[in-house]
Amino acid sequence: MATASTCRPGSAARAVAAALALGLCASCSYDFSGALRCTDGERGQGESDVDCGSDCPARCAIGQSCGSTTDCGGAGIACEAGRCTAPAMGRWELLREGTPPARLGATLAFVDDRTAILHGGTPVSQSIDETWRWAGASDDWSELDKQTTPGPRHFAAMVETGGGTLLLAGGLQQLEGELPIALPDAWSWGADDRWAHESAMPVASAGLAAAYVDDLQVVVVFGGYVPGADAARVPSGQTLELAGGAWIEIHGGGPSPRFHHAMAYDGRHRQVVLFGGTTDLDAKADFSADTWLYDPAAHTWREATPAPGSSESAGPSARYAHRMVYDEHRGRIVLFGGRLGGSDEANDVWEWDGERWREVLPDDPAGSATPGVPRGRFAPGMAYERGAHRVLVHGGSLTGYMALDETWGLAFVGQPCTGPADCGGRPCTTGVCCDDVSCPQGQVCNDPRALGTCFDPSAAAP
Repeated sequence: MATASTCRPGSAARAVAAALALGLCASCSYDFSGALRCTDGERGQGESDVDCGSDCPARCAIGQSCGSTTDCGGAGIACEAGRCTAPAMGRWELLREGTPPARLGATLAFVDDRTAILHGGTPVSQSIDETWRWAGASDDWSELDKQTTPGPRHFAAMVETGGGTLLLAGGLQQLEGELPIALPDAWSWGADDRWAHESAMPVASAGLAAAYVDDLQVVVVFGGYVPGADAARVPSGQTLELAGGAWIEIHGGGPSPRFHHAMAYDGRHRQVVLFGGTTDLDAKADFSADTWLYDPAAHTWREATPAPGSSESAGPSARYAHRMVYDEHRGRIVLFGGRLGGSDEANDVWEWDGERWREVLPDDPAGSATPGVPRGRFAPGMAYERGAHRVLVHGGSLTGYMALDETWGLAFVGQPCTGPADCGGRPCTTGVCCDDVSCPQGQVCNDPRALGTCFDPSAAAP
């Protein structure tokens, strides 16, 4: 008769269980019920997903269901929204060139899942008075008729305010032969595809930043500048809220005065995030690398920059004229570009997860010579296209104020999905958004070493 040492778990577990049922292994002391349950190809009690997690020895792969991070296997893999998730990978795609014409400092925001409005900007000298529409379904731009418009301006702020409407505020107006002036006015873009006057801000401001708090229906504005004597710029540290058609100044502590910073509302964590900015365009020592969080319910700011020497990532380097948008599908704020000082414009991509920054794509100084990578730039127009799950970027400038006419899309692969709809129409393969519709036999798209692309798990890392 077989002894207890003969009966052991492993690839022969099913055969041993059959032997137990026939009484051929009566003295076996090992309980094979768990081993069989975790290898039967079905999701049963005590399993987070099929044969993994919870009570099973195998951990779940990226894209599989989970109850906590301990259900997931691999360094850096966490349980988010019930799925094992690894940091997504960014993929750039050049969508258009030449239209709209080259500019920097334009405002860009979406009015619905696939339609965006771009206004203003400057080719370097005079402000532009143009309004363009982006059709995401065809990846194409069209210029709209000039009727009542906000007028020529750049370095304004514009946010989506729900129901097919936008709010544009402030900006700099530079006309031929005249000194530049900061503007206080505000305009709305309505569902009737027309601009309309709104209540002006209490102060004129250019290089300001704004965010829309959708659950409170409040627009938050911070900072900016007004032109001073001898081409100086006088920075502002003022926080404003627009609610119910009325502007209110918020008093109390907060970020230092600055302009050309960036802000976005993190809907998952219900906080406005502010990063960077400057008080002087040419003095790198005056560039900021601090992160601030604004609680719109309490009307209070707090700094979230990691302490010196902290083990956490310090986040993006000091910069100004970068852009930030909220990726609502992944619950991340995405930061791109900006001016780092001297002749250095960034093309790195970072994301904020509610607690810390993570670098998605490193700065590539040779981006101009790298296929599929946008050149470093500052002051582009940028917005998030919900219907395509991508970040849309237009224009911006290189060193020496060389305006650009490119339109780029930044998509993310590797995030969990159940179908193409979760990936903005891109493929969902082996539980994650993937570059490929299907992978060859033996390959998967959810291996953390090559997330988002088909990869043989038994092979060496690419």
